[in-house]
Amino acid sequence: ASTYPLDSVEEHYFYSKKTKIADLSSISYQASFGLKPKFVLDAVKEQLDSFTIVAPKATHDLKTKVTNDLIDLIDLDGGKIFYTTSGAESVENALKLARLSTGKKTILARRPSYHGATLGAVSVTGDWRNQDVPTLDQWTVRIPEPH
Repeated sequence: ASTYPLDSVEEHYFYSKKTKIADLSSISYQASFGLKPKFVLDAVKEQLDSFTIVAPKATHDLKTKVTNDLIDLIDLDGGKIFYTTSGAESVENALKLARLSTGKKTILARRPSYHGATLGAVSVTGDWRNQDVPTLDQWTVRIPEPH
């Protein structure tokens, strides 16, 4: 793949030597707000004025507001939100919660999938890296993609 020296970004476009290049992948696939959206920049600047970093278990006004808004949005009255700091950590905790709530060890996992490189994550995702590593595959049943 070719690489382009970037001069600037705007909305969903890269600019390289005055060539406008559409970002059709949104770089990391979840950044669909654009490459430099003003409302995201403003929110980050506002947050930096409050504090730059907190521990994952810490509570603060913004986290409480976002949690309550999310609970309302998904109609989870009386529910709780469990925050994680990475995809692999999310998979690991999902495995623990699924096993605790069902009392079962076996996990159904789609063949072509990925999210993380921890032991649990590579054991239940279809990542190529689990081919040569001892994993928890004895408790994983591979199922095909639904097409």
